[in-house]
Amino acid sequence: MILILEHTCLSYTSQSKPTRDEALDQAYSQCCALNIHIDLKAQFCASPKEYSIVQFTEFILNHRL
Repeated sequence: MILILEHTCLSYTSQSKPTRDEALDQAYSQCCALNIHIDLKAQFCASPKEYSIVQFTEFILNHRL
């Protein structure tokens, strides 16, 4: 969700100036196309309690635009 919101904000503030809904749709589509959900499932297959904030943060930073 954080990655989708970040992509939405970047798109919304771009020079093309899409609407908020268009920016959100574009961001969601981009995250789906990059298969981020597959990487997320592969890296975090155990209970969320098994991982540190640092691990979650590294994942987010590694999947930024």
